[in-house]
Order: sequence, then C-alpha cells, then structure tokens
Amino acid sequence: MREAPTRILLVEDNPADVRLVREALKGQAESFELSVAKRVSEAIEAVLKRPDVILLDLDLPDAAGISNVERMREAAPDVPIVVLTGANGEALALQCLEAGAHDYLGKSELQPIVLRRTLSFALERQRQAELRDLQDALDHYRALSSQGVSTSVTRTLAGVEPVRVRVPEAFATVQQSYRGLLHGYLNHLAGHEPKPLASMEKLAGQLGELRGGARDLIDMHIAGLDAATQGSSGEQSEAYGIEGRLLALEMMGHLVDYYRLRIPSGRATEAGR
Repeated sequence: MREAPTRILLVEDNPADVRLVREALKGQAESFELSVAKRVSEAIEAVLKRPDVILLDLDLPDAAGISNVERMREAAPDVPIVVLTGANGEALALQCLEAGAHDYLGKSELQPIVLRRTLSFALERQRQAELRDLQDALDHYRALSSQGVSTSVTRTLAGVEPVRVRVPEAFATVQQSYRGLLHGYLNHLAGHEPKPLASMEKLAGQLGELRGGARDLIDMHIAGLDAATQGSSGEQSEAYGIEGRLLALEMMGHLVDYYRLRIPSGRATEAGR
C-alpha cells in the first residue's frame, strides 16, 4: 500500500507567501500535495476535497483575525489547522488555539524543517484525538453488546450466541467480505476510491439477517484485521489497525440503522423503557 501524500490546503492571498510555502515544502522526505485558496469562502468549498491539514493566514480579503479560525473550524471540524501569519505575539497565538487551531507559525519562522515539524505535530495530535474518540466509542459499543439491555437493538439480541458460534460458515463468509471492504475503505481514506457505501450497507444487512449485534461486528472486524494483515509490512498493518477503526465505527451505525428499520415502533418503545 503506497502512502498517500499529505494534502495541505493553504489559505493565503499573497503570492509571495504562497511561493514561500511551496519552497519550504520542496525537498522534504514526505510527499506533500498543496492546494491554494485565496479567501475563506474559497477554502470552505475546498475542504470538501478532504485536506489533511489547513495552513491558514489571518489576513484575507473576505475575513480577518480570529474569525478566520472560527469559520474554518466550523467548516472542517476534523481537520487540524495551523495558523500562518506575519503577526507575532503570544496573546494572538493563545487566541488562535482557543478558537480551535492546532498550532501557530509566524511567517518569519517559515523554514522547511520548522514547517514540516509543525505540520507533523498537528497531524499527530489530531490523529491521537480521533483514536481516543474512536476507542471510547468502540468500548461503549462493546459494553452495550455484553449488557444486552441498554437499547432496543441489544435487548432484542439478548441471550443469542455469537454468530461465529451459531453459524460458523456464514460468519466466515461475512468475515471474508469484510476483509475486502476494509481494503476498499482504506483506499477511500487515501483518496483513491469513493466510499464503498453500498457494500457497507449490504454487509451490515447480512450481519443483521444472522441476528448479529455489536459484539459480532467486533468479532468480524478483528477477524478481518487478522486476515488482512497476514504477511503485510509494519506500516500496512498499522494502517489497517488504526484507520480500520473508522470503518468499524461506521459499520456500527449501519447495523443499528438496519434494526431500526425492522423493529416495530411499539416494540422498540417498550424495549427502550
């Protein structure tokens, strides 16, 4: 699996500063893909292309100051923002961080090694925060699957043996499908393919037809990871393990949607009491 370049959205209207950033990114060991927006309004549209990190100037034709950070944070809540400005001062830096920026870099400090380090730290902090959130969510789902009484879905499935025990052949089939889905999902995250949404919904439906729950999806995810990472390099295994949690979380949502559409409203209301 070839590592995708880090996609940087530079929000800057000064051509000289754009050239400065381009020069700072040249000759780096990492691969960078730079796109430029001259206004905040352009940048808000550009975030639809899923940049990995935003370099944001504070003085733009259609907005200025901390409001730039606030508007970009609202438009791209999951993308780390590094403020890039000619102004200096710790007070301004603190205001940027409080508004949602991950870091602050003065243009006078814009040297290749400093820019690379700042971008790397911002990306790593964002990734660690996402992993903590995902782990908390998966722990929550795991707890629900063992309790079996917290929601209409888990209440309906209470007392049912795991799918891998009840119907091992069927479990092997969905696990094999999940392995292929995992590969396609990682390609989507890398920007190489569209999200395999139809396959995700279909597989969630297949697991639902087997009366599978959260614990079964976790079983399927772990088995899929084991199969996908056999013979893989360390970097590939890490990508499957870390980015694959996003797929597991989304699949939880699709499985819950499957049952919501099939449990009669009266029964769901009674079960939710």
